[in-house]
Amino acid sequence: MKYKFFAIPATNPESIESQLNAFCSSHRISFIEKHLVMDGANSFWSFCIAWLEGDGVPSTAINSSAKATVDYKQILSEVDFALYVELRNFRKDLAEQQNVPPYALFTNEQLAVMIQQRITTKGWRKQNLSVHPPILV
Repeated sequence: MKYKFFAIPATNPESIESQLNAFCSSHRISFIEKHLVMDGANSFWSFCIAWLEGDGVPSTAINSSAKATVDYKQILSEVDFALYVELRNFRKDLAEQQNVPPYALFTNEQLAVMIQQRITTKGWRKQNLSVHPPILV
């Protein structure tokens, strides 16, 4: 994961704002943190943008194409779905600890594949899916 920072003036933000929009539309954004820094006439918005490297699709392409929702309760066996729910809860807790959205760690599809293939090794992560490195130790 990489980071990009922007400071956008509260007055006349157009030029930097367009740079921010161009950056976000051409990268896989995983998280945006923003703060208003109050300093009178010098007030500005501070943006910290976390983005993912790789051959992924930019955020706009992800958001513009409507993906069909998958019901993993129908796809997985009852036992596998129970494990899927546990992994989703673990992912949520881990994402909160790392202050990233859960999908930045694993997608629901990746969780389902892990369960179906009974993934047990770190080597799998490099061979099969783009997985956030700190979570498997």
